[in-house]
Amino acid sequence: MKKKFLAKLLVLCMAVSMLPTAAISVGAAGTKEAKTNSCSFTAASSTGGSAYVVAGDTEGKKLTSSPYTVTGDAATISLRPDSGYKAVIDGESGSSYYTYTLRRDTKAVSGYVYLTSEDTEVVLAKYSAIEVHPVFEKTSSSSGGSSGGSSSSSDKVTVEEPSTSGGTTTVEVKVETRTSGTTTSATVSRKDMDKAVTSAVEAAAKAGTAPAIEVKVETGDKTTAVNVSLPAKSLKTLSAAEGATLSITSDVADVVLDSESTAALAEQATGSTVTVAVKPATGLNSAQKEAVEGATVIDVSVTSGGKQITDFGGGVLAVSVKYALPDGVSSAEVQVFYLTDGGALEAHETSYSGGKVTFTTTHLSKYVIGTKSMMGISFEDVLLGQYYYDAVAWAAKSKITAGVTATMFAPDKTCTRAEIVSFLWRAAGSPEPKSASNPFTDVDSGAYYYKAVMWAVEEGITAGTSETTFSPDKTCTRAEAMAFLHRSEGSPAASGVGSFTDVPADAYYTNAVAWAVKSEITAGTSETTFSPDKTCTRAEIVTFLYRDMAK
Repeated sequence: MKKKFLAKLLVLCMAVSMLPTAAISVGAAGTKEAKTNSCSFTAASSTGGSAYVVAGDTEGKKLTSSPYTVTGDAATISLRPDSGYKAVIDGESGSSYYTYTLRRDTKAVSGYVYLTSEDTEVVLAKYSAIEVHPVFEKTSSSSGGSSGGSSSSSDKVTVEEPSTSGGTTTVEVKVETRTSGTTTSATVSRKDMDKAVTSAVEAAAKAGTAPAIEVKVETGDKTTAVNVSLPAKSLKTLSAAEGATLSITSDVADVVLDSESTAALAEQATGSTVTVAVKPATGLNSAQKEAVEGATVIDVSVTSGGKQITDFGGGVLAVSVKYALPDGVSSAEVQVFYLTDGGALEAHETSYSGGKVTFTTTHLSKYVIGTKSMMGISFEDVLLGQYYYDAVAWAAKSKITAGVTATMFAPDKTCTRAEIVSFLWRAAGSPEPKSASNPFTDVDSGAYYYKAVMWAVEEGITAGTSETTFSPDKTCTRAEAMAFLHRSEGSPAASGVGSFTDVPADAYYTNAVAWAVKSEITAGTSETTFSPDKTCTRAEIVTFLYRDMAK
């Protein structure tokens, strides 16, 4: 991994020697060098269970204070509670944790990580030593039970009989689990999940329907975050069936994947498990904090093998989150937005029913649950679903444009040179020109675009259409738009215009077009044309700015 170490541990619920087990996968980097790496494992003394390390097909080595060295690609650390105990794996203070020593670190201990079911895969090649500090606590009963198979001391799994409705045959996998604080973590074992998948696939084949698995997780009254870990191999088996779908539901949050996204998830799973999580978002940057205006922000993620799966190959996910309507806000006003790193808000199709807000998406990230008013749109001619909706919303909210009237944006109206320069100037914060000198006879000092043009000249964004004219009312072309944007960004180096046959190598806008394509500001008007002389609409110009500045 190029990024800094993030300890990734996945808790597996399995029975070992007739005792309930919570396990954490530990994987090595997929390099040739990793195969020769070794790591010593030890464990601190504990009451109520022991820590084991499993390598290959062995049953595992009980860890003590004496180092036990494992050589190879991967190992599994298992926390095996005694009868009447369960492993504490909350990811919080008081939870089981491990300390590690980096391979290049001369210190005895480099750091520690609390164990959590959300994270996966420790890169074994980076560490010379790991010491496990297991924590166990007493349970109300010595073992769990399940009509569907094995269960851990903290989870009870029940695999229901298949039921068919319409063109779908569904098998419910009910998980009774425990909640620590505000987080509910659930794990379905390979044995239980395989039983559910086999049942769904076989029943669907007989009925001539598509198989579906619904994992229903029991949550606590105070739960605000849900983590559900499922065995990757079971999901791969499910996705092999035509039209197969997966859903994870709870009182707090639901994630429903269609057949395309289910298949994409299974294909991209690189670890032994897949963890789906919905939780309150943290770590917002300053631009994001300003954009959300105190609204609820959630983080929806799917991880496997230490990597996030964010793209689902065009498949659609429906996400529902428990949400109490604020005072004075109606259900019709609720709106969910994708929150970009730059603080832009992109609206998603939203509905509200039964105390939950539901939205659809094709990728996972941070999402804001707010109101339509957050977009700052009052334009009657800009509707949700139009390609420029988010761009106009961003521009209006950023005070880059106020429309042609209070209720009209005029997206199809051609954009003038005066307008695009004004947009750029406002996006830069409307700075005062440094000089009062005006070289243009067609730019009046009282015009709304006067300061914008003077600033643009000073910044080298434009030199006018001649030494004495700016041509403010001339319609802006695609070539001019790219040139203005490119210069406003400091004219970053770029080369190659791909397959565009209408962009000469020596044109004033060639480098600008190359930069714009590389920056995904435009893809041209076709695979082989950029159409430099084509005039731009207001919607197009605002969209170009949005792609450059907001994302």
